[in-house]
Amino acid sequence: FESQARSEDLRDVRGLMFVHIPLPEILLYWNAYGEDPHLVVGERDESVACSSANTGLFAAALGLNVSGIFHGHNHNNDFLARVESNSRTIHVGYGRKSGYGGYGGG
Repeated sequence: FESQARSEDLRDVRGLMFVHIPLPEILLYWNAYGEDPHLVVGERDESVACSSANTGLFAAALGLNVSGIFHGHNHNNDFLARVESNSRTIHVGYGRKSGYGGYGGG
């Protein structure tokens, strides 16, 4: 996949990633910058339950032309962080839920 993504034909194509469990980096980023309205918008209404294993997916996304990583899992969170790394910007955040509740209630 990585060799195809780096090919000349796909060089300028931007990618989006959708995963269910948040990557560990979003918890680190929230803890460092969660109160900075220039870098994070939205609300954290419950703890970030991210993966306990760092698989390197975030680093791989930075190395490719991925401009956003979106996840779910924590139904009461609704925030988006602008992460800048090595002159690249990637947006990481929760997909907005719809309806009432989100954990089987109401």
